[in-house]
Amino acid sequence: MLQLYKNIKKRRLELQLTQTDLATKLGYADKSMIAKIEKGVVDLPQSKILAFADVLQTSPSDLMGWEQIDTNFSGKEAPKEIYDKFKNNVSKFHGEHKELLDIYEKLSSPNQKRVFTYSKNLLMNQQMEEELAVQAAHERTDIEVTDEMRQHDDDIMDDENF
Repeated sequence: MLQLYKNIKKRRLELQLTQTDLATKLGYADKSMIAKIEKGVVDLPQSKILAFADVLQTSPSDLMGWEQIDTNFSGKEAPKEIYDKFKNNVSKFHGEHKELLDIYEKLSSPNQKRVFTYSKNLLMNQQMEEELAVQAAHERTDIEVTDEMRQHDDDIMDDENF
């Protein structure tokens, strides 16, 4: 809780407010209550923390000293699209994506170009393989396919040595 009181004072000074200014904005009779709060002598209820955050133009989590991982995620229930964005940001900035970006940034310019070219070629190959797989899964349409031909195709597909 001591962090809260330090952050109140820090934010008050950032906004160039005196203790008297802050006391007036919060409805306290004089600056003595603000001085006690900033020293950590007085505990603040949640409603007062919200009031301080409002007057100090910040969030309660900032005053409490809580780390905010993603500005679009408050920790409360969120719509699916916000949750998905948060999840993707965590993955992107803390998982394998970040490691890959860190490695890429350490490469020389010629090696970065090689990685880029390789990645484009790899994606193109993947797309061609996916197209071929889709095409291979379809029956021929240029001729009339008999039951015997279908059985032959199935036998080939089931053959482990093929």
